[in-house]
Amino acid sequence: MTSTMQTTPSETAEPRTHLLRKRRRILMVMVGVIVSFLVYPAIFPSPQARALRRVRELGGYAGGSDRSIDPFSLVGLPKPAFVPRIPMKKGDVVGFVVEGKAVTDRDVEMFCAAFPLAEQVDLSSTSVSPEGLLPLAMLPRLFRLLVRHTKADDRLLDVLASPNLQFLELDGTQVTDAGVGRFLSSRSGISRL
Repeated sequence: MTSTMQTTPSETAEPRTHLLRKRRRILMVMVGVIVSFLVYPAIFPSPQARALRRVRELGGYAGGSDRSIDPFSLVGLPKPAFVPRIPMKKGDVVGFVVEGKAVTDRDVEMFCAAFPLAEQVDLSSTSVSPEGLLPLAMLPRLFRLLVRHTKADDRLLDVLASPNLQFLELDGTQVTDAGVGRFLSSRSGISRL
């Protein structure tokens, strides 16, 4: 003889309701995570995104390593036969040009912090102070630096430490012959000054 126990609808509904509540909580957490990934970058952009937006606001240009942009063409320079490269991710900024724009000292500091792989920088004809140019020392891969017609002085030459620096344009600056002499005596790779 088999005995069958009959359950009432309220007894079977209770575990089902508990299961539905649990699924609903999991779904809400998943929706929250997805929304946070979509909304967070829009509200709190990365330092690089803020710097790129500032370059565009100034009317300048920043080029990346997506290989569709030749970083040497940023400032009208033919690409050399061989340039040692450190592997970069797609989207890394390797050069920025804000020539003749209303760049502030704080902008230069932001650009140098946000674009640490920058190889080419053009700050010509800007009103950045001599102290405002000192963050350029944070760019270890700097290959070409244009600071024509700026307030650059010997302090900039004293802090530039990039071993890759090949081109440095200083026309119309406050750099002295003594500063250039000290700089060249500590360098052998400068091809154009």
